[in-house]
Amino acid sequence: MTSLPITYAVVPAAGCGRRFGGTVKKQFLPLGDKEVFIHTLAMLASVPAIRGIFVMTDAADAAHCTHLLEQYSLTSLCQVYPGGSTRQESVYLGLQRLPSSCSVVVIHDAARPLAPASLIEESIRTADDCGGAVAAVPVKDTIKLAGPDGTILETPTRSLLWSAQTPQAFRAAPLRLAYDKAWAAGDFSLTDDSQVMEKYGTLPVRLIPGCYENIKITTPEDLPLAETILKNRSQLL
Repeated sequence: MTSLPITYAVVPAAGCGRRFGGTVKKQFLPLGDKEVFIHTLAMLASVPAIRGIFVMTDAADAAHCTHLLEQYSLTSLCQVYPGGSTRQESVYLGLQRLPSSCSVVVIHDAARPLAPASLIEESIRTADDCGGAVAAVPVKDTIKLAGPDGTILETPTRSLLWSAQTPQAFRAAPLRLAYDKAWAAGDFSLTDDSQVMEKYGTLPVRLIPGCYENIKITTPEDLPLAETILKNRSQLL
């Protein structure tokens, strides 16, 4: 198997977690023996192709993030920078930090701590091959498209629908260019990195098989589920 290209990771971690609630931001909540986002960073740090990880956080959380990185010996690879008011802005600011040597950039949610390292590597490999890669899983439920009043407008064919996850990986230069175009157009409504490439880029983005255990901690119900997944994995070791 050929070696992977020089890769950096951008981890948007500036969100306030409105849907989760509580006084502690979801990325700083304990999961097993360490905080949620430390699981995420440790997993990314285990991928040899990744030469650096840019953690884009709220300015008020920078000192706390740095302290945790020191506590878990992650400072040699991870650097903390101020993020933006939206996920899109945080990623945009992270892309400005990439060195010229970076061939592929991986973007991964801070609150998605259970992605396997093999999935990160596959996303890098696919992005290097075609331009972009998005981890995704087939939708299990029937999806309804409804109008503002709740009236069903359409039932899309389920076999064509996928639930997008992260990691999302891209050739670095084309993604930066696509983000620059979105920024120049004042288009700040994009919630997904592949959406930026789809709308403003020129390279194809390919789906790669994600996994249903690769959940994002979004609501309080997600944390005990993540605890169960983590515990089951430790029992298999």
